Amino acid sequence: MLTSLRKTTGNWFTRIFLFILVISFAVWGVADFVTNTAEPPLARVAGATISAQEFNNDFRRELFRLQQQYGPEFSTAKAREMGFDREVLRQKLVGIMFDRESENLSLTTADQTIAQNIRENASYRDSLGEFDKNIFQRALNDNGFTEKEYMRRARMDMTRRQLIAAITAGTVAPQKLAATLYSLREEQRTADLLHIPQNAIGKIPNPADAELEAFHKANEALFTAPETRSVTYVTLRPDDLAEGITPDEKDLREQYDARLAEFTVTGMRNLQQFVLPDEAAAKAAHDKIKAGKDFAAVARQASGMREKELELVEVTKDLLPVEIAEAVFALKEREVSAPLKSPLGWHLVKITAARQERIQPFEEVRKTISEDLALARATDLAVERANQLEDARAGGASLEETAKEFGLKLHTIAGVDRQGNGPDGRPVQNMPMDPQFITDVFDTDAGSESDLRENKDGGYYVLRVDNVTPSAVRPLADVRNEVTAAWRAQKTGEKLEQLSGEMLKAVQAGKPLPEIARPLNLKVTKSPAFGRSFTDEQMSAALAAKLFTGKPGDSFAEPAPGGGYVIARLHEIRPPSLTDKSDAAAKVGRDLSRNFSEDVLAQYQSVLERRYDVEINQDRLNSLFEEQ
Repeated sequence: MLTSLRKTTGNWFTRIFLFILVISFAVWGVADFVTNTAEPPLARVAGATISAQEFNNDFRRELFRLQQQYGPEFSTAKAREMGFDREVLRQKLVGIMFDRESENLSLTTADQTIAQNIRENASYRDSLGEFDKNIFQRALNDNGFTEKEYMRRARMDMTRRQLIAAITAGTVAPQKLAATLYSLREEQRTADLLHIPQNAIGKIPNPADAELEAFHKANEALFTAPETRSVTYVTLRPDDLAEGITPDEKDLREQYDARLAEFTVTGMRNLQQFVLPDEAAAKAAHDKIKAGKDFAAVARQASGMREKELELVEVTKDLLPVEIAEAVFALKEREVSAPLKSPLGWHLVKITAARQERIQPFEEVRKTISEDLALARATDLAVERANQLEDARAGGASLEETAKEFGLKLHTIAGVDRQGNGPDGRPVQNMPMDPQFITDVFDTDAGSESDLRENKDGGYYVLRVDNVTPSAVRPLADVRNEVTAAWRAQKTGEKLEQLSGEMLKAVQAGKPLPEIARPLNLKVTKSPAFGRSFTDEQMSAALAAKLFTGKPGDSFAEPAPGGGYVIARLHEIRPPSLTDKSDAAAKVGRDLSRNFSEDVLAQYQSVLERRYDVEINQDRLNSLFEEQ
């Protein structure tokens, strides 16, 4: 049973949680098994049972964490689709197996060790770095645990860690293996490159009619027109309805008064300011400025502040100390204040720019208010009209009749495919942008009408499919230019491949690259040093891979990502310095050791899974999510 569970969780997501749930056994996620329960257990293993409630609690707890990390859109359905429910259950079962093994080996953890672990946990410390009982208690409450239950889980967790540590102890990667892997990863190479452009093959003659016909027939999929549908549809948009609505003067005035704050331009000041600790110093500085000395120079002498440090921009009145705000905003541009007292000290302020508070007059915003009010009323009217439209359709009225009766716009599309393109392959213009529209077009039978659908913009539409043009191969006469271009591209590729193949054979026979390049007026270039994953316009991933299989002097050819072909001759192999004990080399060894530890632990876990019989009530597991 556990094997089948494992098979359903072999994706990247659950492999991450294998590390979290098996190797770490975090206290908040360890198994909590109950042997006495009124309802049938969800699963049994090693003489213990897992209830549906405790599984659901752990699943919800872990799902909540994922939603905090990935957002609320990470739903229960998404988690189940990725196999997370089965992985949580599997790891609870495995956890019980590890607990049974710990009991069999007489492993346990002392109370003093658990208490010390809690006190040393940084999550439970205050701002001074001391253990805080209140923070600890809050964490228990947030996760739904009593202190006794937490201690029980902590003991299980720490005992498991003892067992895991014993299993994985000594799994260190051999230095020689780590060095070899590091060399393979960090090795670099250089090559001589000959790029053969497409024009190197010369001009390809125009194809004969028979050639085009054969090519068209052999590549019908390239020239097959997709299914298209002609559509008639009616739109009911608030924007369209708003054009016929004119709010009266009284309503406009009421809206203006209600939105007065919106039409008020906040006063702002750009200013220079420095603060001194006493009034005498502030008065002395003010006298110097009044006598003609530069504000910034006096500030620098009195407070030590540089000119940039004096500047404040776009300051509103509420950002200033209340004791000086009115006086500052009463100043004119370039005016310097007298010393102003606040709890911060004595201020000297110079206004460098001022924007006065201003209320936009009614006439200035009349158009905006009128358009907004008309649109709001049109949105309500759209709902009413939508109901009337549905009633008319129920009475047998056609789209043309309903459009005329309610003054709605009637639109037609001569043809549209599933990508929203017309028969010419270009996007259909002025079609509803909502993707649901195209879905409805292709979900509706020919001659039938769709349901009335609400758009994302608050409008509505209803459509009728008038005709369906099935997918079909376009006649050669209609796509002759496209067929010719495709034929020419294929012939160009074939000739380039043939030319590069002949040139490669010559290089492999010992002919120098420059000598081969000379007749075609091509130049040989040297590549930069590159690694195994290197690519650019000339070197593809396939060519780089081949160059890493060869020895200096070996040559290979591959299509170039930027067009044409490239012949590459391996010039030099540059192994990394193994005497350099860099962080990168050390990290390879650490990663390899960790992988060994995980492999050993996984093997031990497999042994436990074969040792203990597991029973899972699959129907009950499925019903848990059907009930939600």
